[in-house]
Amino acid sequence: MKRAVLALCLLALAAAVRAESRADRILRHLEAVNPANVRLAWADMVRRWPDRFEAEPAWLRTFERDRRRLLNAIKGDWGPEYGQPPPVECAARFLADLRARLLANPLLDGDRLLVIRRRPAQLGLHQNWQQPRDLFGGCPNELGILSNLRADRPSFAALDTSPDNGYIGELCLHWDATRVLYTRRTDRRDHPPKVRGSRAEEVVDRVYELDLATPGARPREIPCIPDADVNCYAGCYLPDGALLFLSDASMVGVPCVVGSSWVASLYRREADGAIRRLTFDQDNNWCPNVMPDGRVLYLHWEYADITHYCSRILFTMNPDGTTQRAYYGSNSYWPNALFNARPCPDNPDRFTAIVSGHHGQPRYGELVLFDVGRGRKEATGVVQRFTERGRPVEPVVRDRLADYSWPKFCHPWPLSQDYVLVAARPTEKDGWGLYLADAFDNLTPIAEEADHVFFEPIPLQPSPKLRALASKVEPHETTGLMKVTDIYDGPGLKGVPRGTVKALRLYTYSFAYRWMGAEVDHHGLDGPWDIKRILGTVPVEADGSAFFRVPANVPLSIQPLDEKGRALQLMRSWTQVMPGEMAS
Repeated sequence: MKRAVLALCLLALAAAVRAESRADRILRHLEAVNPANVRLAWADMVRRWPDRFEAEPAWLRTFERDRRRLLNAIKGDWGPEYGQPPPVECAARFLADLRARLLANPLLDGDRLLVIRRRPAQLGLHQNWQQPRDLFGGCPNELGILSNLRADRPSFAALDTSPDNGYIGELCLHWDATRVLYTRRTDRRDHPPKVRGSRAEEVVDRVYELDLATPGARPREIPCIPDADVNCYAGCYLPDGALLFLSDASMVGVPCVVGSSWVASLYRREADGAIRRLTFDQDNNWCPNVMPDGRVLYLHWEYADITHYCSRILFTMNPDGTTQRAYYGSNSYWPNALFNARPCPDNPDRFTAIVSGHHGQPRYGELVLFDVGRGRKEATGVVQRFTERGRPVEPVVRDRLADYSWPKFCHPWPLSQDYVLVAARPTEKDGWGLYLADAFDNLTPIAEEADHVFFEPIPLQPSPKLRALASKVEPHETTGLMKVTDIYDGPGLKGVPRGTVKALRLYTYSFAYRWMGAEVDHHGLDGPWDIKRILGTVPVEADGSAFFRVPANVPLSIQPLDEKGRALQLMRSWTQVMPGEMAS
């Protein structure tokens, strides 16, 4: 019933968007054009590609005057001048010419994008605490190629389609551009044992690969974890020939929804098919992709003894699972989430991401450029919010963080730090379209269709092979080493006199399984969520250092203790080591 009501509401919204007259739409878009921003974008293209663009073309010299004249003509309801088209038609041509000039950007010369095409009333975006499995009803999907991008209406050619109750998404293009990994819903269904809140039938999602070099090729399922009650998502190519993927094979459930949403962890699949789990987290991982230096960037969610709606932290790790570290957002209330974060190809310290909330709108929000060289917490690393150049970004603390901000953005792909392919809804009156967003606040439409939306754009062209990092894991080991250089370093023990910490208490978590989450009637009142289990204590040297052996593949937390065994601080998070790793 709720799904039917939601569908009706979405249809009503789509109808409201279509109800706007063509003349009103053209006027609104003409009013949105900022001549100063256009000049900045053109000057940037002239600077980058001087052999392609004239510094001060005739159209640019009269651009502001022509726009003002058209606005006056339309608002004053002037009739067409003798022998001339009506002002609205002249304005439409003006906007089309502007689009053509900004899409002449050489970063689009490849002229082909890999995209997902869906319907406006079925966006196929799962909630911010979920994985694709939670889209139980599915949606119609088409994986395809969008080409002839500078034409008035780009061409779309489908490569794979799913039925109305299917799912296709989470694309990863191989660097040679001849194959693509993606999540796809199978036609198989699982019928699990009946427990409180469970469903009689479960969908089964898997990682598939499609050969793009062979016309008519069919997608093939990548053998990952075959169990019928396990889903696998978000395949990611690694430079050493292995794959990463997400899977809910841990059987852990998200605690705040009583385990009804299943937690997906990162796994590694070797070229010979061997599989090893890499993350042992309380909650979901999302959006893995390989950085230029060979590390893996992914979104990590945790809320052990902290507020759960603002604790999605951007993490990095080596492709073998070692050196798992916070990259952006640790100890921060803003941003709540950084979905689809991806490094900029021309500046590896910078990345674009969708800043969104916890509850509220799913997976879309504000498009923000970050620089970890500037900072890694709150808004210290923000370079700019797209379409708001020059305005400071305030770290607002709010659950539904981006529900009331416009434009809406989804699935960014940075062509550079200044130009980003992105799905967007510029205003409440607009539907979703595919755009080129630039650092000068221009949003240039590439593809807009009343009956379709385009998500997950990826340029369909080869890219440099990324660096392969050698593995440090000893697969047959069951432990690792942990080194603390100085327990007093950092803000955690600020004000605690040196010499106070005598030992470290080590403990682990027992995370709740599916349908067994720790909501108010189980364990704690809106947190703490999980059972803690003490592993032991280790001594701290006089200089604040400690060196000790710990079990591998286990979430580990640390409490500094005084001479009476009293805790001086609570870690409110966890770390882990891979077999044979020495972490510090």
